[in-house]
Amino acid sequence: MAKILHLKTREVEVDYFHFYGCSLPAGHELTDPWSKDNKLEGRELFEAQKKNKELSFPAKVAELFDVPFSNRAEYGCSIGTTKFYLIEDVLRHKIKRNQAIFFCITHQKRIHGFDENNGRALSWQLHEAAERFGKQDFLTYQNDFKLLYEYFVNLWEVILIAKTTGCPLFFVPMFAHSTFNNMQSYDTADPELPFNKIDVEWNLMRQIRNIIREIEAYTINIKPMMRYTCDVAEGRGLDASALKNPGGHPMQEIHDLYAKDIFKLLKNDK
Repeated sequence: MAKILHLKTREVEVDYFHFYGCSLPAGHELTDPWSKDNKLEGRELFEAQKKNKELSFPAKVAELFDVPFSNRAEYGCSIGTTKFYLIEDVLRHKIKRNQAIFFCITHQKRIHGFDENNGRALSWQLHEAAERFGKQDFLTYQNDFKLLYEYFVNLWEVILIAKTTGCPLFFVPMFAHSTFNNMQSYDTADPELPFNKIDVEWNLMRQIRNIIREIEAYTINIKPMMRYTCDVAEGRGLDASALKNPGGHPMQEIHDLYAKDIFKLLKNDK
């Protein structure tokens, strides 16, 4: 049983950690560089992914708190797909009241879809989907307002799931987090769109601000993992690529440091 700070102020006791997210918490490239990993299939790929998860920062956080854990993170997962894995575990009664949920928030422009042939859940980067479905028509439909609406609603639904199960929830940002700075740092799909247009003109902004307050309350006060990697490199006078694997994922040292900083933030030493 571990004692852990929740909502930055109250201490809770938990005996299991559940992690969800994209390739970053999945530890992509920790055992195999991008070029080799892309060639793996079947059992070989499964074993490589399993080993990556055993070396990733979720595993290190669980080790520091001395509790067992599961890591449902998957390469390329969107927030929508990640949420679905959480729902699956809830429906299978795998999540209990005395356990913690760590939802690692991926990039808001990674969107959820389905394979038109077999219905398999897919995640695309926005630019990949735009190229596949026709850039102009797709970006008109999947515009910034819709992207952000789905982003906030998905995270709000995760909060509701956590409240329903009674489990403490922790959001861990992997990329730039749209809720910070009142969305002024949001990178719009259209470079001609002013950064403040969404904040000023969106008629849902009042409701979104209420959701933002909830999301920020559950967010661990740590830099997004990719920004964290850059800052560690800059502190050593290095280019960020020096601490990344060939496919752009952080090296083992970053996972270890990130886990230690999360541990410090959540460990109540009072």
